Amino acid sequence: MALPRFLLRPSCPATLKTRTRALRRRGLLQEHVVTRASIDYLLGDADPELVYVRAVAPARTFTPELNQTRENMAISAEFGVHYARMEVEGQPHTG
Repeated sequence: MALPRFLLRPSCPATLKTRTRALRRRGLLQEHVVTRASIDYLLGDADPELVYVRAVAPARTFTPELNQTRENMAISAEFGVHYARMEVEGQPHTG
């Protein structure tokens, strides 16, 4: 029986990297900086090696046909979602 291999460095999936890049491009990721007037800074609880990142909610639009709100995604991302759904549901690639 082979022993499990452990990673020496943390890693993240490619989908997380893609999503993060898209949020950064649209300006929806912000770094939270602890100011000198905050309680954390005055008590010494602010770790200088810790970075807080805040993700702002993306714009959402209501789609009456689906009766739900959807996140505004790029057209290529929507096509990717539809193609993945077709593959899961077993629909042929030719239409």
